[in-house]
Amino acid sequence: MNDVTNFVFCVDDTDDLSKKTSTGAVAERIAQEALQLGGSIQLGITRHQLLLDPRVPYTSHNSAMAFAGSLPMGRVEAFLQEAEAITCSMMAETANPGLCFAVIPEADDPLLTEVLSFGWRAKREFITVAEAFELASRVPWVRLTQIDGTGDGVVGALAGVGLRLSGSNGRFRGRLDLESLVLGKSTSQGGGKGKGNGQGKGQGRKQNKDSSPATEQLKTAPSKRCSAP
Repeated sequence: MNDVTNFVFCVDDTDDLSKKTSTGAVAERIAQEALQLGGSIQLGITRHQLLLDPRVPYTSHNSAMAFAGSLPMGRVEAFLQEAEAITCSMMAETANPGLCFAVIPEADDPLLTEVLSFGWRAKREFITVAEAFELASRVPWVRLTQIDGTGDGVVGALAGVGLRLSGSNGRFRGRLDLESLVLGKSTSQGGGKGKGNGQGKGQGRKQNKDSSPATEQLKTAPSKRCSAP
C-alpha cells in the first residue's frame, strides 16, 4: 500500500480520581479521528501496565493506552493536531497528559531497540520526564508531546509506544469486533476490561517503506498548552 504512514500512537495520564473521563476513552476518540481522516486502526486499543511506585504520580493503575494504524501520508499533521485538541477537550483539569506518535521504522533501525527497551524499563524502573524527552529527541520517527501540567504523561506515552511496537505486551481494551479487525478498520468497542493478549504478531514491527516525509515532521518534541475555556 503506497503513500501511507504506518504508525503507533499512545496517550497517558488524562484522568483523575473523579473518573469523569478515562485515558481509554480519550484513546478511543483519537482512534476514531484517524478513521475519519481516511486511516485504519489495526488490532484495536491496548492497555499497557507500567510501574506502580510511590514516586510515580499515577491516578489509579498507571497504564497507558496505545493503538497502531495507518494514515494517508498528507494527513499525519492533521491527525496530530486533532489528537492534541481532543486531549485538551477531554482531559481532567488536574491531569498531566503525554502523547506519543511514532512512524513504524524499519526492523533493523538501531534506535528501535532503544525505544523497545524504554518501554520494558518503564514497567520495572522509575523513569523521569527528562529521560523520555532525551530519548525522543534522538529518534527522528518519534514525536513526544506534553499537554499542559508537569508532563508526567510523556513517560507512559513513550513507554506505551515501545511496548506496542514490541508486539508482546498489553491487553485489549473493551470487546473486539473480529470481523472489522480482519478488514483493518476497527478499534476495540466500548469501555470495560478487555480480555486477551495485545500481541498481534509482528503488527507492531511492520516496516514502513514510505515513512521519510512523515519522519521529517517528527523531529521536535513540542509542548502544547490547552487554551483556557
